[in-house]
Amino acid sequence: DSRNSKDGLFVINHDSSLKRLGGSEELIWEQNASRLLTTGLQQERDGICYVGQVMALGDYLDLCKELDQVPVIEIKECTTIRSDAKNLANDRFDGVPALISLIAEKGLTDRVVIISFMQSVMDHIWKNYPGVHLQFLTGEDWRPYAQWCIDRKMDLDIHYEKADAELVKRFHEAGLKVNVWTVDDPVAFKKMQEIGVDYITT
Repeated sequence: DSRNSKDGLFVINHDSSLKRLGGSEELIWEQNASRLLTTGLQQERDGICYVGQVMALGDYLDLCKELDQVPVIEIKECTTIRSDAKNLANDRFDGVPALISLIAEKGLTDRVVIISFMQSVMDHIWKNYPGVHLQFLTGEDWRPYAQWCIDRKMDLDIHYEKADAELVKRFHEAGLKVNVWTVDDPVAFKKMQEIGVDYITT
């Protein structure tokens, strides 16, 4: 999950702030990278104390390369990349070139998978950066998005409760893949295997 700092560094964090990880409520894009990367984080789960720091996206890409892993990057809304379905004038794509350049600099353009809920952002990347592997994220019914994805040769990344065999068949017939999220139940995991999904996020 990637967001940008106030001064443009891409960092990894799911939420818009570090509060859940023991940091402040201040938004990530309102803080400079130097502060974000040096803030100590602490969280306790099941009696175990975890400590750590925010990771820069570039460091994550280096780690993926070192360990021969496929990096999956979810673009989260931030100041330089955002999508507003209600008002397209609020869409922002000016952070996309820096993101794509960082991936290229690390030599991972052919391996990376970029995912996002932001349809206009995904469309922008598809139009301007052909060859980048994209998966459109949704937690809704897949049917309204199927043809849009198929026309763009874009995989679908969908909440597992919305996935079914018909979806998998349609995307496989188009030569595309299906990812499901977030599967933490063994019964649901087995069901997703049975309908033939290609990726399972857990």
